[in-house]
Amino acid sequence: MKSVIESISERQIGKWSVELEKLPSVLYKFTRKALQQQLPTNSNLYRWGKRKDALCPLCNQTQTNKHVLANCSSIAALDRYTKRHDKILTILTEWLQMHVLPNTTIYADLNLPGILSISEIFESLRPDIAIIHNNSIETLELTVCHETNFIKSKLFKIEKYKSNLKINLKHQFKNFILKMQTIEISNLGFVADNPGIVLKNVTTNKFDKVMKSKLINSAIKSSYLIYCNRNNTAF
Repeated sequence: MKSVIESISERQIGKWSVELEKLPSVLYKFTRKALQQQLPTNSNLYRWGKRKDALCPLCNQTQTNKHVLANCSSIAALDRYTKRHDKILTILTEWLQMHVLPNTTIYADLNLPGILSISEIFESLRPDIAIIHNNSIETLELTVCHETNFIKSKLFKIEKYKSNLKINLKHQFKNFILKMQTIEISNLGFVADNPGIVLKNVTTNKFDKVMKSKLINSAIKSSYLIYCNRNNTAF
């Protein structure tokens, strides 16, 4: 909670809390226990004297709450993290489709109807979203991270792209003005930045309550499924 309070405004936390109250009981309880580090992961079960070891059966590392929701290195877990990320990215992209300015083109690292591939702009790098309007390109990089990693995740993405993104543009876009933004959404649905504000130069609206609710619900539901399958090697 200290990390959340340091990274997110009191108003945003309040909105998150309102959405949490609307969730089905099973998701509400999961989220509260995850926030309090009280999920019955192997680490907690071992600490409570109900298991002989604290290890994750998928990667043999200590299975804490953070490990399950964000840090497991197994192929199965990484696939689930990617699916969670792409579900949230799809919500963002579909919202942008409805709210970008006229004569604007959206590119994304997704396969969606009406959305061009990000590979048409960049040689090898793949930011999640790029929006071309006039002679400018605005990129948005989404990170779904643990609540304690908001700042670290943002700085990592900025460092990754700040000097490389411009030189990675394909020839026809070399003279475009390039702007980069990031958005961090936590495993439990806290939103560190509002892309409705971040991309204000290319959109006609800010996020409404329905959109924010979709982001929160998608993150929590996906994380719940990740937790339920924490010991499962099947994709």
